[in-house]
This record gives sequence, structure tokens and C-alpha cells, in this order.
Amino acid sequence: MSKKRAPAFLFLISPLSTLAYDNDHRETLILQGEAFPPYVITSENEVKGLAIDLVKEIDQHLSLSKPEIRIVPWNRTFQAFSNGMEASALLVSETLIEKFNLKRAGPIASCKYSLFTAAGKKKIETLDEARKLRSIGVSENSSTERHAKRLGLKNIKSYSHSPVKIEELLVRRLDAWLGCEAAIQYRSCRSLGSQPNIKKTITIGTENFYIAFSQNTSNHIVEDWEKAISLVKEKNVYKKLTKKYSYECNTRS
Repeated sequence: MSKKRAPAFLFLISPLSTLAYDNDHRETLILQGEAFPPYVITSENEVKGLAIDLVKEIDQHLSLSKPEIRIVPWNRTFQAFSNGMEASALLVSETLIEKFNLKRAGPIASCKYSLFTAAGKKKIETLDEARKLRSIGVSENSSTERHAKRLGLKNIKSYSHSPVKIEELLVRRLDAWLGCEAAIQYRSCRSLGSQPNIKKTITIGTENFYIAFSQNTSNHIVEDWEKAISLVKEKNVYKKLTKKYSYECNTRS
């Protein structure tokens, strides 16, 4: 069995040629993705999260397509883009859009790449100080890993999947963990309560995320998503959803 890896992006939309039509004559798009809290949260048979709620809001303004979400391993998305298949994905980093020469709509979100350390350790205040650390953990094949390499960090240690207990790694093996701030903070306070044993030190960069489409995707589909995203932005939906999931985390007993 292959190891589960951290998502470089969250959802894959299946090839358009396989899509069915619903009652209002919109093509049904199968959105595939895997768990990445707080964006995609899986619990038994329930799928929720910031990105899930965002897709539901966008769906209300789409005229050509209707998204349907399914949870699958993210590497199918990577393979689809690598093979030039007609596919689209939600929450794709700028780096991957450029790498695969994709069309895009958005941005719809941004990620702060921040360093976290175990509580009580010496505070890291600059990128130069981070370069001098013995080891910084990152998720393998993630946008965070790519950002760290672009910055020239030579002391990163990549993990094939995001550890369930980052806190334990920070105490026993690592000096710091570099990750998407929202994801790390959510995971920590969901597992440890309102006072996790890790702390954020510095933010070393940010990156926007888009809905991305392969070059052979119809421009009409792309434009439809772009218009829908613009309408959702006018309603300040993303900010409201971010607050919602932060509140859920901060008030957990």
C-alpha cells in the first residue's frame, strides 16, 4: 500500500467528457480530494470544512457546472495534470499553476507559511535564524516544501505525510515545523484543546491558491467559475468561513 502524502491541492474535477447533466442542465463535476483540515474535514461519512462550504457558496452562482465532492487520494490529481488530462482542481498554488501551465480562476484563498516550535523553546525571529536550525519539518511534495526550497532552506526534513502529532516531533526530533498556518493551528487545538504545546514564531511567506483548469478545458467553464467566485467575494464569504472554523477550534474544550 502506498503511503499517504500531504495534498498539494485539494480537489480534482473529473474530465468534462464524462459529466452528466442535472435538472437545471448544468454539467455535474466530480470534485475529488482528501482530508486537509480545516479546508476538508472528514468524520465517518460526513465531509465538511472551509473549502467544502466555499464550494457550496460558489455552486449557487454557477450556470454551466454543478460540483459534487468525493474523497480520494490526491495523487490522482497530480497524475491527471502530469498526463495533460482535461481536469480541474480547487486550491492550487501559484507554483503548480505555473508548473503545469494551467488556466485559473481566483484567487480564492491564501496560505501563510509559518514556523512553529515547541512551547518553551527559544523564539525564532528571523529567516536567518531559521536557516541555522538543525532541522525543520515539512510535508513531502507539499506547497510548503516547495516554498522552503525556493527560499534556499537546506535544513528541511520532509515527511511522506503530515504527522498526527507534530508536537511530539518538535519535542523529540525537530527544531521547528513549517506549514500552512491555518492547517497547523486547527490541527493542534483540535487535538490538544485551546492551549496547544506549540507556538507560532515567524511567517516566512504567503501564497495564493486558485481553482485551476488544464489548458484543454473550455473557456466557458473557466469564465463561469471566475464570475461565481467574484460574486462570492463580494459577499465576504471566505472571511466569514475562516472565522467560523477558527471559532470552532478556539472554543473546543
